[in-house]
Amino acid sequence: MKILFVTAKYGNEGAGAGRSVQNFAESVSAAGHETIVVTLSKNGQKTERVDNGVKIITLPLRNIYWPDKTPQNVIKRLFWHLVDSWNILAAKDFGRILDDECPDIVNTNIIAGFSTAIFRQTKKRNIKLVHTLRDYYLLCPQSAMFKNSAPCKMQCASCRPFALARKMASKNVDLFLANSGYVAKRHKHIGDIAVQYNMNEDNKIAAPKTLSNNNTIRFGYIGRICEAKGLEILIEATRYLSIDDYSLSIAGNADNPYGESLKQRIDDKRIEFIGFSSSPEFLENIDILICPSLYAEPLPRVIFEAYRAATPIIAAQSGGIPEIVDHGQTSFLYPPHDAKTLAAHMEAIASDDALYAACSRAAAIKAKEFAQSKITQEYLTHLQALVNEPQSLHDLKPCRI
Repeated sequence: MKILFVTAKYGNEGAGAGRSVQNFAESVSAAGHETIVVTLSKNGQKTERVDNGVKIITLPLRNIYWPDKTPQNVIKRLFWHLVDSWNILAAKDFGRILDDECPDIVNTNIIAGFSTAIFRQTKKRNIKLVHTLRDYYLLCPQSAMFKNSAPCKMQCASCRPFALARKMASKNVDLFLANSGYVAKRHKHIGDIAVQYNMNEDNKIAAPKTLSNNNTIRFGYIGRICEAKGLEILIEATRYLSIDDYSLSIAGNADNPYGESLKQRIDDKRIEFIGFSSSPEFLENIDILICPSLYAEPLPRVIFEAYRAATPIIAAQSGGIPEIVDHGQTSFLYPPHDAKTLAAHMEAIASDDALYAACSRAAAIKAKEFAQSKITQEYLTHLQALVNEPQSLHDLKPCRI
């Protein structure tokens, strides 16, 4: 098969979702399929390169600013989202790529910046279209469904016009995948959705760890530095700890107004912001991973990366997190805003060598569920079934139109 992946940001540029798409693209390529990734470029240039067997095409962003965490005024934000409702220029750029490459399947992922107009471009060429739900873009212009320091239980009025247009465009999709059961349920209105978990970078799993109370207990957080990730709850939890000999490493880009404000409010030398770190390197240097998300995380990939590193986890009961966490075995769960319960779990696992060792062993076993070989085969089975679906004579048209 020739498979074309679409994601606005690829690899580390796209955080967890970008790395997940990279893992799928590279593993599918290694399995013998021709693989292309189409992504967006900050510099406004179209480029092509090949990395790890994957052809990567960058297209210019056809909107007024790059979608990152840089503050924008309300007029600019509104205009950006209006353009992104149906981005004609981005769709034309993408259509030319489809004509040049003629893939068997297009798998779209994070599409803010492309818009759902690329669904129609794919359908017009009778190419099979898979959309993997990795965020809430089809429901919310901000893609997060997080407002006023809490996840949105219902869609707000300002989101509905955007969501309606995206729901209509979604009729062009042949198969929906979701990276968690929770995400699938939130999108049940668009039809049947298959759950496809993400994979680890390879099949290697670290040996289980042991914990010695003679050493400093090393807690860690890795991810975006923003309110939705619950860092303030984590920092509050450290104030309830009775153990003194611990450290908390926070990995991620804190060079933003929220990050700077958070750092200024912390007066504890045991808490350190370390900037960017790769997940494997970071997980090697901590004892316990904390995942304190307040918003309904679709499914943070750092959890199964922690399993691969045989690292115990304490995580908020947010979004898709609980469905891959075995409470009391691989990890511990707590209500998202409950700093005291988080602190109790931190203290319990940090002060019990036997409990820590058992959690580490269970994490290493759990990692097998997300092994690259297993997830790649599951994913290719979905795609092969779609390609093998019979087509009507009306559908048998050349790719180029």
